[in-house]
Amino acid sequence: FFLMIRRPPRSTHCISSAASDVYKRQVHGAIGEALKVNKTLTNLNLNINNIGDKGAKAIGEALKINTTLANLKLRDNNLSWKIQEALINAAKNNPKSIIKLDLHGNQLRNQPADNCYLI
Repeated sequence: FFLMIRRPPRSTHCISSAASDVYKRQVHGAIGEALKVNKTLTNLNLNINNIGDKGAKAIGEALKINTTLANLKLRDNNLSWKIQEALINAAKNNPKSIIKLDLHGNQLRNQPADNCYLI
């Protein structure tokens, strides 16, 4: 399984916030859609990618139907506790999906100290 995402062209100028947001939505959507049809990828490391809740939501939707991804690393991605709960529930409700979900470095609130879940 191979996912290629085209980056915006490099420039000496800063990409506007709006353009950056559009790019992020495209990447997050592409990752979520790719995971929905994934048949081979078992490990995915998206640590420190600042995917935020919107990106994690797309991944969470894919986890509901993905049957091959076993390890997902989402450290330091600025995820709210609400979206972390949704990811955990999506993985728990799909017995053929995630075995290990790493959420270290995201927002803490009423969660285990280690932020690492074995599903």
